[in-house]
Amino acid sequence: INISTLNYYQIFPSRFQILSFVTPYGIGLDLGPNGKTWTFDVTDLMPILKGKKLMSIDAGGQWQEELDIKFMYIVGTTPHDVKSISNIWKVDNANIANIKNDNYFEPRSINFSTNASSYKIRTAITGHGQEGEFIPQNHYLNINGAAKEFQWNVWKPCASNPIYPQGGTWIYDRAGWCPGAPTDLQENDITSLVAAGGYATIDYGVDTAWGDSRYWVSSQLVGYGAPNFNLDAAIVDIKTPSKKIEYLRINTICTDPTIVIKNTGSTDLTSLVIEYWVNNNSSKNSYTWHGNLKFLESTEVVLPVNGNLWSGINSTTNNIFNVNIKNPNGGSDAYSFNNTMKSTFDIPQVLPSEFTIWFRTNQAASESSYILKDASGAILFNKTSMANNSNYYDDFTLSPGCYSLEIKDSDEDGFDFWANSDGAGKCQIKDMNNQTIHIFNGDFGKSILFNFTVEYPLSYNQMKTFTDESLIIFPNPAQHQFNIDWNNHSIKQIEILNSIGQKIEMPITYQSKSIQVNCSGYAKGFYFVAITNEKGETKYKKIIVE
Repeated sequence: INISTLNYYQIFPSRFQILSFVTPYGIGLDLGPNGKTWTFDVTDLMPILKGKKLMSIDAGGQWQEELDIKFMYIVGTTPHDVKSISNIWKVDNANIANIKNDNYFEPRSINFSTNASSYKIRTAITGHGQEGEFIPQNHYLNINGAAKEFQWNVWKPCASNPIYPQGGTWIYDRAGWCPGAPTDLQENDITSLVAAGGYATIDYGVDTAWGDSRYWVSSQLVGYGAPNFNLDAAIVDIKTPSKKIEYLRINTICTDPTIVIKNTGSTDLTSLVIEYWVNNNSSKNSYTWHGNLKFLESTEVVLPVNGNLWSGINSTTNNIFNVNIKNPNGGSDAYSFNNTMKSTFDIPQVLPSEFTIWFRTNQAASESSYILKDASGAILFNKTSMANNSNYYDDFTLSPGCYSLEIKDSDEDGFDFWANSDGAGKCQIKDMNNQTIHIFNGDFGKSILFNFTVEYPLSYNQMKTFTDESLIIFPNPAQHQFNIDWNNHSIKQIEILNSIGQKIEMPITYQSKSIQVNCSGYAKGFYFVAITNEKGETKYKKIIVE
């Protein structure tokens, strides 16, 4: 009998983390009748998303909000083939002592397959425990010892989370996660540090941490083939206008659209023609981008707006912004199926030309401010230095146009948050009869961006106006018909527009210096009468149909 020591390895199921997402805090939470949708790119997991697989939701999420997961299979060719994916360590959580002692996430010797030409490590980390959740720390990946090639701070600001208000301490910044948001994904290209067919040692760690610091860690090694295209560009996202949950805080059509393009070819991308339009508008805007993107590099592009862009907009919630890209580097695009994208968006709220902003400060008024800007970004009004527990009334008379109002809190806890001693403030927009038009929820975290138009048909953003009080529209409000009477003007054209600038074709009766409009078929709401004189000057007046 020979007594010896046998190495024991505990066996676990091979589980891959498809995504890491922390559900929002529930008290006072309203996700609407249809909930909210987040989209994740899981192309890197193609090798394992085949055949019969068991899926699970773990770490507490299985007991929270109802979650529906749908896989969208896109037929086509990726920029480069995914050859392999593997877990470097078992997806797990560990306290800082076990991580430092290499009881978890210890150095691993990895053999790199010969069928791949490039390699990447995907890492998702969330911190937990009193110190691990609320204290930022530097985490690292080390290849073959010596210097730490990749270091990053695992920290995620939460006060601008688009899901608000929530219950609990949703505004507090956390290590890698926020309630109601995806975990940050760190991606590191290690191709230059390893060799196909060879071995390399990969280690993960935390520079320093203490106390009750615990971390969930998922690290995956992905191998890719050579690029499939030589000259190719892709549009990968539309940030504005959009109804995507990630961009709800910034979404507006009051400013220039913003898209994201990517170089998906092996040749550096230096120029690109971008076409964009709304709905089925036959008139397309065009913009030529210039820059320099390496393979798989991406950049945001702000698209300039001319007077035709919004002319195809409608008054429903089903407006579509379309983008098409072409002629990369002045040449022919190798793969056309990644050249188009569309997003749905809503039109902004419409306010009267005269209104009041009522602001009731809390006990930390020095933290509060608000700023009003026009469509060009010019500051029209900036409210600061308010006193505690005080009422402020600011009256505005604005010309037709597109505007944005941003309410800020420097302490990033809004002006009505349960977990502080600041008290509760209020902010509302009122008409000149002191009727409330819009109420802002005070539990907004860092800021609120409220976009609106003022008696404004969006397709007429270059209008000139003339003034004459002798031009009269009556009765107003109207039910079946209304009259337009004028003096001292030679009227060249009269148009009836809906609230977003579309012409309404209805039978009208012309008389000398008077027009009678039959509005019996109009939907209830407000409309614009656009009256143009021989000088090309246009007067807009509002008519309400009851």
